[in-house]
Amino acid sequence: MKAAGLPKQRFHDPRHACISLLAAQGVPLEVISEIVGHCGIRLTQNYEHIYQEAKTDAAAQMDKLLAGLMNTPENPVATSLLPTRVCRE
Repeated sequence: MKAAGLPKQRFHDPRHACISLLAAQGVPLEVISEIVGHCGIRLTQNYEHIYQEAKTDAAAQMDKLLAGLMNTPENPVATSLLPTRVCRE
């Protein structure tokens, strides 16, 4: 990292960034999994970090789908997002 002039990072940080950035660009998880050498997409999904912009875009798409349900720019239906993932098993 020092030789490349990059800030100090953990060894896997660039790997996580690569996976997340490829996913944010719409690259299929199967392809990303192949690129990084994972045996399947389940492991790749664990590495992927979802960016706030992607969440906002997904909510905007849902608003379009719900356009006939009193959805207006002043009263968007699906733009309330949880700030973090809530997992219950």
